Amino acid sequence: MLLPVVLRLVIAVRDYLIVRTDFFAAESFKYKHVFIDHITSKEPCDTAAKKIARLVELGATGIFHIGGQRNNLYNIIKPYFPDIEPCRIADSPMPHFPRDMSLNTSKYERFVGQ
Repeated sequence: MLLPVVLRLVIAVRDYLIVRTDFFAAESFKYKHVFIDHITSKEPCDTAAKKIARLVELGATGIFHIGGQRNNLYNIIKPYFPDIEPCRIADSPMPHFPRDMSLNTSKYERFVGQ
Protein backbone atom coordinates (compact mmCIF):
# COMPACT_ATOMS: atom_id res chain seq x y z
CA MET A 1 0.00 0.00 0.00
CA LEU A 2 1.29 3.46 -0.93
CA LEU A 3 0.37 5.31 2.26
CA PRO A 4 2.67 3.38 4.61
CA VAL A 5 5.56 3.92 2.17
CA VAL A 6 4.87 7.66 2.02
CA LEU A 7 4.46 7.82 5.78
CA ARG A 8 7.80 6.06 6.31
CA LEU A 9 9.46 8.57 3.97
CA VAL A 10 7.90 11.55 5.77
CA ILE A 11 8.82 10.39 9.26
CA ALA A 12 12.38 9.72 8.09
CA VAL A 13 12.71 13.47 7.56
CA ARG A 14 13.87 15.35 10.60
CA ASP A 15 11.35 17.75 12.12
CA TYR A 16 8.33 16.49 10.18
CA LEU A 17 4.80 17.55 11.11
CA ILE A 18 1.72 15.55 10.14
CA VAL A 19 -1.66 16.99 11.10
CA ARG A 20 -4.79 14.85 10.93
CA THR A 21 -8.04 16.78 11.08
CA ASP A 22 -11.70 16.74 10.16
CA PHE A 23 -13.17 20.05 9.08
CA PHE A 24 -16.05 21.53 7.12
CA ALA A 25 -16.49 24.76 5.19
CA ALA A 26 -18.94 26.85 7.18
CA GLU A 27 -19.67 28.91 4.07
CA SER A 28 -21.10 26.03 2.09
CA PHE A 29 -22.62 22.73 3.03
CA LYS A 30 -24.37 20.76 0.34
CA TYR A 31 -26.36 18.31 2.46
CA LYS A 32 -29.95 18.72 3.62
CA HIS A 33 -29.71 16.02 6.28
CA VAL A 34 -26.97 15.04 8.72
CA PHE A 35 -26.57 12.12 11.07
CA ILE A 36 -27.57 12.38 14.70
CA ASP A 37 -25.83 9.10 15.50
CA HIS A 38 -22.43 9.79 13.92
CA ILE A 39 -19.82 11.03 16.40
CA THR A 40 -17.08 13.24 15.00
CA SER A 41 -14.56 15.97 15.83
CA LYS A 42 -15.46 18.20 12.87
CA GLU A 43 -14.81 21.89 13.17
CA PRO A 44 -14.91 24.84 10.76
CA CYS A 45 -11.92 24.97 8.42
CA ASP A 46 -10.85 28.41 9.64
CA THR A 47 -10.59 27.01 13.18
CA ALA A 48 -8.55 24.04 11.93
CA ALA A 49 -6.27 26.40 9.98
CA LYS A 50 -5.60 28.46 13.12
CA LYS A 51 -4.70 25.31 15.06
CA ILE A 52 -2.31 24.18 12.32
CA ALA A 53 -0.71 27.64 12.27
CA ARG A 54 -0.31 27.44 16.05
CA LEU A 55 1.49 24.10 15.79
CA VAL A 56 3.86 25.53 13.18
CA GLU A 57 4.40 28.67 15.25
CA LEU A 58 5.34 26.55 18.29
CA GLY A 59 7.70 24.37 16.25
CA ALA A 60 5.69 21.17 16.67
CA THR A 61 7.01 17.96 15.17
CA GLY A 62 5.46 14.54 14.94
CA ILE A 63 1.86 13.54 14.36
CA PHE A 64 -1.01 15.58 15.80
CA HIS A 65 -4.77 15.14 15.62
CA ILE A 66 -6.78 18.35 15.76
CA GLY A 67 -10.50 18.88 15.84
CA GLY A 68 -13.41 20.17 17.80
CA GLN A 69 -15.09 18.53 20.76
CA ARG A 70 -16.58 15.10 20.14
CA ASN A 71 -20.23 15.44 19.33
CA ASN A 72 -22.78 14.11 16.90
CA LEU A 73 -22.60 15.61 13.43
CA TYR A 74 -26.05 17.18 13.66
CA ASN A 75 -25.16 19.17 16.79
CA ILE A 76 -21.92 20.39 15.19
CA ILE A 77 -23.49 21.49 11.90
CA LYS A 78 -26.85 22.86 13.13
CA PRO A 79 -25.53 26.24 14.44
CA TYR A 80 -24.09 27.02 10.99
CA PHE A 81 -27.04 25.69 8.99
CA PRO A 82 -30.27 26.10 11.01
CA ASP A 83 -32.43 24.46 8.32
CA ILE A 84 -30.48 21.18 8.35
CA GLU A 85 -32.58 18.13 9.18
CA PRO A 86 -31.51 15.20 11.39
CA CYS A 87 -31.40 11.63 10.14
CA ARG A 88 -30.11 8.27 11.39
CA ILE A 89 -27.37 6.25 9.74
CA ALA A 90 -29.60 3.15 9.61
CA ASP A 91 -32.21 5.09 7.62
CA SER A 92 -29.69 6.44 5.11
CA PRO A 93 -28.38 4.98 1.84
CA MET A 94 -25.15 4.24 3.80
CA PRO A 95 -26.33 2.00 6.69
CA HIS A 96 -22.77 0.82 7.40
CA PHE A 97 -21.34 4.34 7.76
CA PRO A 98 -18.97 4.48 10.78
CA ARG A 99 -20.64 5.48 14.03
CA ASP A 100 -17.57 7.20 15.48
CA MET A 101 -14.85 8.95 13.50
CA SER A 102 -13.76 11.35 16.24
CA LEU A 103 -10.11 12.15 16.81
CA ASN A 104 -8.17 12.01 20.06
CA THR A 105 -6.88 15.58 20.28
CA SER A 106 -5.29 15.31 23.73
CA LYS A 107 -1.71 15.52 22.37
CA TYR A 108 -2.51 18.81 20.63
CA GLU A 109 -4.25 20.17 23.73
CA ARG A 110 -1.28 19.29 25.95
CA PHE A 111 1.20 20.76 23.46
CA VAL A 112 -0.52 24.13 23.11
CA GLY A 113 -1.46 24.27 26.80
CA GLN A 114 -5.23 23.95 26.61
